[in-house]
Formats: sequence, structure tokens, C-alpha cells
Amino acid sequence: MTSVQDHIVAHDPENLKEFQGYEKLLRAVGQALERDHLQSFELTPVRNGFHIRGSVAPVAEAGVAEAMASRVRSLLNKLPNHRNGDEETPLVSESVTAPVEIQLTFQDIQQLEIDGRARRVDGHSMANAAGSSQVLRCLGAYLNHKRARLLRLTRDARSVSLEYETSLGSQIKEGFSAKDLYDMWVRKYMQRAGRLNH
Repeated sequence: MTSVQDHIVAHDPENLKEFQGYEKLLRAVGQALERDHLQSFELTPVRNGFHIRGSVAPVAEAGVAEAMASRVRSLLNKLPNHRNGDEETPLVSESVTAPVEIQLTFQDIQQLEIDGRARRVDGHSMANAAGSSQVLRCLGAYLNHKRARLLRLTRDARSVSLEYETSLGSQIKEGFSAKDLYDMWVRKYMQRAGRLNH
């Protein structure tokens, strides 16, 4: 067992022999976040898995919001003193969000990994670099490389903040922009493509 696995297993000593550090583990968590349409989130390790707090834009609610905005605009245009210029101020936020809390156990994550493997039929297909599964996979590989233990990971629309503990016990907080994450993903993809071609 690697020191990375030791760090993870410290949260749940009975599990995670299947996971080789954080990379596969966080990719599976990312698949759950994509499935649940979480736009931004905070992920923290707990004894038997991860606790995730975030916000989601439900497709149905977003459609309802746009329909409401359209109807209100229509009604306002009928008022005599309403200015019908080219510049429209949105009356309803275009992104309706709802708070969400998720508790993922390691058993849940193992099932997500199995389900994800079944969906990934073509190993040569291009994944979505900005998707949570790929972002978290890259950050998992980053943690593995540093032999670090995850403390907290926070993602919003523009960046990711990663807090971890090094093998020497130092606590570090790093920020990654969308460009940083994309560059990290490209390097990872190229390494993987090189392995598949040999």
C-alpha cells in the first residue's frame, strides 16, 4: 500500500484497496457531481467517504425561470410607460440554483467507479476537460504526486481551491484557474494517449 493510500485509508481503514490513491477516487466522485449537475461545491473527507456541499441548477427550474421572465417581459411591454429598448434587464436570474448536500461513502464511490468503467466503452474518446470528473481526476493525480492528504477542495465557476497536508505535516492551500486545470488535463491526456499507443 502506498503512503497516499495510507492517508486515504486513515479515513476508512476497512476500504479502498481498489483505489490507487486519489486519482480514481476523485474521478468517481466527479462523476456523481456531474450526474447531480453541481455547479460549484465544497468537498471534505469524512471518516467513511466525502461530504459535499454545493449548488445545482436544475434543468426544470431553469426552464421555469426563463418562462417566467419571458411572461413578465411580455406583461411589462403592455404597460404604457414601460420603455421597450434594446437593453433588457433580466428580471429573473438566468441561473436558478438550489443548495445541495451529499454524503458519499466509499462503497458508493466504488459503485460509481464500476458504473463509470461500464460507460467508458471507447478508451480513445475525448473526455470533457472542464467536467468535474476530469478536473477532480487531475487534482487527484496531483495529490498522489505530492504524496499529500486531501483536507478540502472547493470549486466555483472560475477556479478550484485545494487544501492538503503534506507527508511532513505542513498544510498547504493552492488555487487553480480554469487555464491551470486545462493545462493539467492536457498533460494527463497526452501521457495517457502515449501509453495507449505503445
